Amino acid sequence: MAANSAALRDGASTLLSGTTELSKGGTTLLNGSNQVKDGITQLQDGAHTLKDGMQKFDEQGTRKLKDTVEKELGNILDRLEALTSAQCSYDTFSGKAKDMEGNVKFVIETDAIE
Repeated sequence: MAANSAALRDGASTLLSGTTELSKGGTTLLNGSNQVKDGITQLQDGAHTLKDGMQKFDEQGTRKLKDTVEKELGNILDRLEALTSAQCSYDTFSGKAKDMEGNVKFVIETDAIE
């Protein structure tokens, strides 16, 4: 029985040592889990900040730029279409004989684009 007693003591000692290591590992896991939780919270806050910034960029930047370009380009295209339409197809400015050929070109001066 004495031999079994020594084996039992060794087993109990090994069990205590393993339990202590398991407890330390559990504490490390808990600390790591808290760090992961904090990181996820920071990531979530950053995602909200990014979303708000992208909405502001869209409203004050890209959408405003798009609207301005569409408006200005639309005006230019309307003018170009009007100038190239059949109604603006002049072959004389002040008159010419029927057997003569002619063409008319207009030079238009506008304000600078800012």
